[in-house]
Amino acid sequence: MTKNSTEENFKKVDELIAKFFKDREARDQAQSEIQKTIDCVVIGGILDNLPEEKHEEFMVLFTENSDDGDKLTKYLRDNGIDEKINDLLSEVSREFVNDLMPDKEITVETRSEGKPPVK
Repeated sequence: MTKNSTEENFKKVDELIAKFFKDREARDQAQSEIQKTIDCVVIGGILDNLPEEKHEEFMVLFTENSDDGDKLTKYLRDNGIDEKINDLLSEVSREFVNDLMPDKEITVETRSEGKPPVK
């Protein structure tokens, strides 16, 4: 998946959030929670793909340069994992769009009681 399609997916996520949450505070909260999820997934993906001896180095770089996307991207590229992280972002953006699509039926199964899914 390309960077453009990832960006399109995240724009779609913003549109869906605006559609579902008319209240500004609720919309901001939803966007904040989504951003936290993305941050955790990306940081986890980076640490999963970097050798363990580079974890501390990356975390120091990230802590000191969290707003410098160019510097962080260069680090990922220099360590050969930028494409893996781009793929991960593409996957996450797709999952958010799929999860927020209004025509998707969400069910919760209560397996411990052997009941059918709740709709």
